[in-house]
Amino acid sequence: MIEAYCQRPLPRYTRHTISERGTLLRELDATTGRVYALTNEEMTLVSCSVAVPVPRPVATPAVSLGVVVHSVRADLPRLAPRLSTAAEGIASKLRETADDPAPGFLHNMPALSARTRPRG
Repeated sequence: MIEAYCQRPLPRYTRHTISERGTLLRELDATTGRVYALTNEEMTLVSCSVAVPVPRPVATPAVSLGVVVHSVRADLPRLAPRLSTAAEGIASKLRETADDPAPGFLHNMPALSARTRPRG
């Protein structure tokens, strides 16, 4: 898929956008090695981002968690561990609810007592 994507013309959104095939492939290799992705004004000037994968079972779609911040004084590598912790929490919840047809819905909710029942 990556090779096919890189065969077509790569759009250039800002002067920082990676639009050269070899540069993009090197950045993707670096991303794989550090286990988080970075952008630096590649889509929007004065914005940068960091994203991490959400661990997943083999048969589920790929998911990532990212944050976009103002470029000034951004320390993206410092944010990556915090995002990874959040991604692990999301993955844990997805595993817990994998067989639930309505995750997030309160199943077996206790009946409201007369004291807590809304008046109306």
